[in-house]
Amino acid sequence: MMIQSPKLPGCTMSIFWKISVSKEGVVQPKLELLMKMPEQAQKMDANNVMETAPEAFRSLLKIFGVEASIESLIKSVCF
Repeated sequence: MMIQSPKLPGCTMSIFWKISVSKEGVVQPKLELLMKMPEQAQKMDANNVMETAPEAFRSLLKIFGVEASIESLIKSVCF
């Protein structure tokens, strides 16, 4: 899944979703966030959003779950 803001061309967030199923039938989703920004935007990233976003997304997943975490990302980029 790729999330792009119409206001920030070239800035994208991609979510990679992998699902593993154990022999016992336990389903375990694994989601990873990849950020992409033009070099010029990276230079203005004083808060290191590019570096901290994947870890922050993993924290959101633990607290809010998959649906609310993805919804939060979409709202932060598109609104």
